[in-house]
Amino acid sequence: MKKLNLIILLLMAVSYSLVFVPVVNAASVPILYEYYNTGSDNGSNNITITQYTTQIITTSSNHTITSIKVPLKRVGTDFGYAYLSIRKSTTSTGNATGNDLAYSTLVYSAISTVDYAWYTFNLNTELNLDSSNYYAIILHTTTGDNAANNLLWQSDNGGGYAGGVGLYSTDSGATWISESPKDYLFEVWGNTTLSIQDVKVFSSYQVSGDWLIAIRYLNLYPPYYDTYDVRQYFDFQLLDTANVTRASSSVRAWGNKPGCIYLSPAIAGSLEWGKPYKIRIYGKFTGNPYTEYTLVSADWIGSDLVNLDSWVISSCNVIKVYYPTLTLTNTIAQRGELLSPTGGPMFELGIPGLSLVRPTIFQTYTTTGTSPVLSVDTTYMTSLKNWAAFWGPDGAAMLTGLGNMIGVGGGVIGAMFFLIPMLALMIWGFMPSSSHAASVLSLPILLASVLAGTDLLYIVIIAAIAVFLFIKQWWFDK
Repeated sequence: MKKLNLIILLLMAVSYSLVFVPVVNAASVPILYEYYNTGSDNGSNNITITQYTTQIITTSSNHTITSIKVPLKRVGTDFGYAYLSIRKSTTSTGNATGNDLAYSTLVYSAISTVDYAWYTFNLNTELNLDSSNYYAIILHTTTGDNAANNLLWQSDNGGGYAGGVGLYSTDSGATWISESPKDYLFEVWGNTTLSIQDVKVFSSYQVSGDWLIAIRYLNLYPPYYDTYDVRQYFDFQLLDTANVTRASSSVRAWGNKPGCIYLSPAIAGSLEWGKPYKIRIYGKFTGNPYTEYTLVSADWIGSDLVNLDSWVISSCNVIKVYYPTLTLTNTIAQRGELLSPTGGPMFELGIPGLSLVRPTIFQTYTTTGTSPVLSVDTTYMTSLKNWAAFWGPDGAAMLTGLGNMIGVGGGVIGAMFFLIPMLALMIWGFMPSSSHAASVLSLPILLASVLAGTDLLYIVIIAAIAVFLFIKQWWFDK
C-alpha cells in the first residue's frame, strides 16, 4: 500500500508540474496607448509626501503597461523621490483607493526647477490592463513639505481628456477631491496582448501535399496570461476568402512564441495555394477576442524546407528581442546558427515534429524515428475536443469558478472528475477479487475522458492506470 501511495503522489506531482510552467518575464519595444499630451496651461496643486495628485484614465484596449510619462517641474531641493504608481479606479471620475498595482520612482535631482519636461517612470513590473476599465495614475513625493519643497505636474485647466479627470488628496490618498474639468498630461506605454507578427506557408512538410502554416505571435491576454492553460482559451484558425473557418489548432504557449496550423493533404487539397486567406488567434470564451493576419503572396513559400530553417532562425532573432535574457540560438563552427537547448524546445512545442523533419537546425538532435504533427484540422473536431463545449456553458462556468479558487483552469478541474475515480479504482483493484471489476470500470472512464476533451496529459495518466489494472488482473492475479 505504501508503494501504491507513492505511485499516486508521483503521478499527481508530474501532472501538476506540467500544468504550472513558469513564464519568463519579457521586454519589448513599447507602444503608446492612452495619452493626453497637448493643451497644457497650468500645473498641479503642490505635490508632497501627504498631498497626492492623480489622473484617472480609461483603457482603450487590452494591453500591458511598462512605463508612464508625465511632464514635471520641482520646487526646492528636498523631496527625496517622485513616486508614481497605478491603481484601479471604480469610475472615470475617480475612486483611486486600494493597493498600488505597479510603481516607479524618480530621484528629485533629475527633475528641472526651470521648465516642465517629460519624464519616464519605468514600472517595477509589466502589468496587464483590461479594456474599458478605469485606472488612476498617482503622484506624490517621499519627503518634502507644501511650502518650499514640492512637485508640480503639468495640467490643462479646461480639460479635454474624455476618459477621466484630475483629482487631489490631502490625506495620502485616503480620500480624493475632484478638480474637474482639469486633466493632467500623461502618456501610457506598453505592449499589445494579442498579435500575429508573421506567417509563412510551407508545403510537403511531412508528406507530399500537406501544408505547414508557421506562425509567430504574441499572446499576453488578461486575466488568463501566465496562470491558466492557454490551450483552453485560444486557437489558431485558418479562414478562407468567405471567412469560413477551414482549419484550426490550439495555441500551445503564452508569450512571444512560434505556433502552427498543420493541414493534411486531404484538407490542403480542398484549398487553393496563394489565396489571401486569414490566420486568426481566436479566444474561445465570452466576447471571443481575436486578431488576424491576411496572407500575401510573399507568405507562400513552397516545398523547399531550407526556407523553413531560415524562418525559424530569423524568428528566434525577433523573439530574442522580447526575451533578452534567453539564449535561443548558438553559432556552432561549421554548422552555423542553430537552435539552442532553450530555443529548440520552444520551437518543437510550437511546431510539432520540427526536430524530426529538420533536425540539423537543432544544436543537439537525433535522426531516427518519425512522428506525425498532432493538430486539429477541422472546426468540428475542435469543438468535439473542447472541454468547455462538452460540459456546456453552465458546467464550464462551474468548473472555471472552482479552478479560479485554487488558481488552475476549468479543464484541469474537469480532468479531476475522471482522474480521481481512476485513482480510486486503482486502490480498489489491490483488494482481493476486485481487479476484474476495476479493470472493466476503467474503460468507460477512459472513453468518457477522451470524449470530454480532457487534456492529453490526464488521458495518458488515466490510460496508464487502466493498463496497469489489466496487467494486474491477467498477470499478477493469475
